[in-house]
Amino acid sequence: LSWPGAQFLTAQSYNTIFSAHGIIMIASILLGVGAMVNYLAPMMIGASDMAFPRLNAFSYWIAIPSAILIMSGMVIGDGWETGWVGYPPLSTIEGSPLGTQLFILGFYFNGFSSIAGAINLLVTVATMRAKGMSLFRMPIFVWAAIATSLIQFTATQTVGAAQLMVTTQRVLGLGFFDATFSNGLGWPAGDPILYQHLFWFYSHPVVYVFVLPGLGVIS
Repeated sequence: LSWPGAQFLTAQSYNTIFSAHGIIMIASILLGVGAMVNYLAPMMIGASDMAFPRLNAFSYWIAIPSAILIMSGMVIGDGWETGWVGYPPLSTIEGSPLGTQLFILGFYFNGFSSIAGAINLLVTVATMRAKGMSLFRMPIFVWAAIATSLIQFTATQTVGAAQLMVTTQRVLGLGFFDATFSNGLGWPAGDPILYQHLFWFYSHPVVYVFVLPGLGVIS
């Protein structure tokens, strides 16, 4: 702001940092929510551990390559400029940066972590409650964790499918989201709006994944 036209970032770098801000913020909150639920929920229902300790470890360790892919996508292949939502055609256009693919894969692996953690929590609450701990005697926080896990388990699958479809379009040339792709039957086979539907089936419910554990703590 000190003089007209001063720029500290190129347009590509600005778009990459802007895009990374959104997805890193969401992934960080998901990790915090998962840690809090994993630590508190078993103690509150009288369980010694989660139902599947190895799956629990998997849900943690798979988050590490997810973070590495997303962060490395910022510096490899000119970053990515799709925004945190990764909308086509920006994410599928021919010649888009390699960093875009790393971002998509990182997003995909982060979904694996969420789904694994959600399954573990649901099974733990269903099968490992202490004697006398009925469902309606559980603390409100555990109910919040159940609601959060149900959302993660069901909604994350749709955004995972969307990222897989983007990857196959980029790598194999399939036309899921390409409105110019013809299937030979006289109408376009691809539709970029399809991605938005799949994405927001996840991304609208995910705001409750962020807020419900906090409300459970306050309650």
